[in-house]
Amino acid sequence: MATAAVQTSKSEKSRDSILGAAAKLFRRQGYSATTLRQIAAIAEIKAGSIYYYFNSKEAILDEVPAVKIGDFNALAAQAPTLKGVTPAPWPYFWNAYLEGK
Repeated sequence: MATAAVQTSKSEKSRDSILGAAAKLFRRQGYSATTLRQIAAIAEIKAGSIYYYFNSKEAILDEVPAVKIGDFNALAAQAPTLKGVTPAPWPYFWNAYLEGK
């Protein structure tokens, strides 16, 4: 049982790394100019391993916005919890989201 949990955690981390790397590259150089090899290099996995998680670059593109929107919402949700600090304006959150912070 513990082995399955560790494997799932490793799989989730690898998948998240792929999506994060793809998001950075798509943002920097565009979708068309980004290769799966570049995504794999930034995600620090073997290029062929991407196919274990995704069928194609298009499949990665389909999931990047959903993941980033979740990250954006999590970042925005933190603003009201800062006591004594006026929540930052939406451009701050948008820029932080785009910069991957």
